[in-house]
Amino acid sequence: MKFLAITQEGLEKFCQQEVQELCNTQASAEKGFVIFEASEEDALRFAEHAQSISSLLVLFDTFSVFPGLDKTMAELKKVAHRINLDDWLDSTTFAVRCSRTGDHTFNSPDIAKEASLLLIPRTKSKIHLKHPDVIVKIIIADDKGAIGIDVMGFDASKRDYRVVLHAAETSALLSYAIVRAAGKDKNATYLDPLCGSGQIVIEATLWMQGISPHEHRDITLTNLRPFSKTKSTDISPGKGKVIAIDGSMPNLRGAEKNARVAGVKKMIDFSRTPLQDLDLRCEPNSVDAIVTMIAGPNRRIPTEVVQKRADKLFNQAENILKKDGVVSLLIKDPTLIKPYISDWVVSSTVIKKGEESYTLLVLSHEAS
Repeated sequence: MKFLAITQEGLEKFCQQEVQELCNTQASAEKGFVIFEASEEDALRFAEHAQSISSLLVLFDTFSVFPGLDKTMAELKKVAHRINLDDWLDSTTFAVRCSRTGDHTFNSPDIAKEASLLLIPRTKSKIHLKHPDVIVKIIIADDKGAIGIDVMGFDASKRDYRVVLHAAETSALLSYAIVRAAGKDKNATYLDPLCGSGQIVIEATLWMQGISPHEHRDITLTNLRPFSKTKSTDISPGKGKVIAIDGSMPNLRGAEKNARVAGVKKMIDFSRTPLQDLDLRCEPNSVDAIVTMIAGPNRRIPTEVVQKRADKLFNQAENILKKDGVVSLLIKDPTLIKPYISDWVVSSTVIKKGEESYTLLVLSHEAS
């Protein structure tokens, strides 16, 4: 059975890594999504535990996309004639949604409307636009298109534990990517010394302990006919350690509250410690990976603050990291911190988030 997992542009390799780990198979990558084949049991495990995706589709087919609506719909019509929704649905309701990126003369509602008209005669199920039981999703990225059933039923990039927010935090998918970019396993020690609302350390702990980021959500996949008897399987936890540090007590309390909601508070070591005093809190050569984000520059955080934080961070990293330790750092403008990382081996990945772009740096003293 084929699946399409939607992720954030630039995070495709982390999504491929999750497919390999959770489904024991390879995935091919396109801009913003990956495609793979998996059994029903592996697909359910992936749907429950994947932290790099915003959506997961049972993939019906792919099709070519053109700038104009007529030629695109002609291609989609060829695909729609091969789809039998009644193989998947039990007299339920459905709606068609479209997500589109690229330069086209049509918009997403145009495609959703036309696709609905193609599918209605091919199923006993009824259209319900506001509260459908199942969503048929169409993905359009430049000249490529795909159609399938959304097996999540909600935006999988959102997290219910985000009760206390922080102005400088990024998406959960990016937070997870920061952790995995470090290249360490579930038995390592991870430290976020600028933890803010705690999102990075919570994502690290969910992954390390094999806990679903959607623990209290109902996943649509189990309501589809081929998956009606599929059972969840547990994931073995690691024996690593996660440390959350921040110099601000309000930030730390907010992170603790979010971790409590996520069910992982007791699995994280929280501490209020200024960035320049990390070596007083952490033993020398004790940390495998520093996983963090330096926010700014923006109206609230001037360039000077970004550079001071980078200077303190890398000074302290020299003391507390193990010999093969790494810093996995998300930053908007890496040129601002060049003077502080000249002695480090650096690899970088550019990641898109809407109109903004970030750079994910992985820094070490040993070439990989």
